[in-house]
Amino acid sequence: MGRRRPVQRQHLVHDHAQVPARGGELARRAQQTGRLRPGFVVDGLVFMLLAHRGTQDTPRAARVTASRRFAAYVIEAFRAAPETEAPPPLPPAPRLLLTPPPGGP
Repeated sequence: MGRRRPVQRQHLVHDHAQVPARGGELARRAQQTGRLRPGFVVDGLVFMLLAHRGTQDTPRAARVTASRRFAAYVIEAFRAAPETEAPPPLPPAPRLLLTPPPGGP
């Protein structure tokens, strides 16, 4: 397996600056097809990505399972579908243990 080249910081910043415009265009196209809910805004996706970061401190197996379930929730939340259509089943829920942070209460 080959080593990945490091990402150059200026490319990362350049691409990051284009996210809102490109995300907005992608959202408009998805809304035109009727697959993305009408009230979607890119900030909602950013919010979901920030919320997903909460899974990063869990053990790897639980993190993968939690990420899959979270992704299913996000897809369902942004999906435009008739109310008569049942949502697809969610992936299994991970077993997460809530522990206080080091030095916490």
